[in-house]
Amino acid sequence: MRRSFVTPVRAVVALVLLALLVVGGLAWVSVSALQAEADRRWATADADRANREHFALWRLDSHLLAPLGVENNRPFTNYSALAAPAPVVLDDAGWPTADPGRVPSPLLSADLPPWMLLHFELDAERGWRSPQVLPPTLARTLAAEPLALPLTNCTAAQSERLEHLRSRFPLAPTLAALAALDRRDRGQPPYTVPVPLADEPALATPRPRPVNPTSQPPPPGQPPPSHRRSPTTSR
Repeated sequence: MRRSFVTPVRAVVALVLLALLVVGGLAWVSVSALQAEADRRWATADADRANREHFALWRLDSHLLAPLGVENNRPFTNYSALAAPAPVVLDDAGWPTADPGRVPSPLLSADLPPWMLLHFELDAERGWRSPQVLPPTLARTLAAEPLALPLTNCTAAQSERLEHLRSRFPLAPTLAALAALDRRDRGQPPYTVPVPLADEPALATPRPRPVNPTSQPPPPGQPPPSHRRSPTTSR
């Protein structure tokens, strides 16, 4: 009598293996679905954060556009506490036709945004100067009658900020750094000026670019590798 190949023990083992395969497949599908859902949530959160950042930057640009437009068109004479208004009519010899007189700068009492802390200029001969930091005698003259100017922007905080600039950024190395930056990036307006601090050198020594030792110039008459056409794409 022939013994049957399928025995109860083998049948149980086969059922157990089949159940393990089904459970494993369901577990893999469940993990994949959960991972896909987590990725979708992360993508949605990233998109929402990007939209909020874009909206915040748009609001910031809208808030800064008007005052920065005024500052970009401000005449240079406003950076002196007392200056002749421009333009001045000149005669044929290049001299003013009449004494134009000097008027106080609007920056002494203009309504400025709270984030605009100080107006200043840097000159090679006079150093750091600001129309909002006045000598005591001139401040008393402008505040007295008949002018009686409200010197709302000429406070002790402005004086401290100007002194901080003078001590933090020395004149000679700062001018050297700005001149070197102008020569290096001529035609490209710098938005970040790397001026030195009082305890730093005027210009940082640039690091040499790493040279690939394996790169050699091509032989005469042979194009460089970037211009060679791959054999698999040439026709």
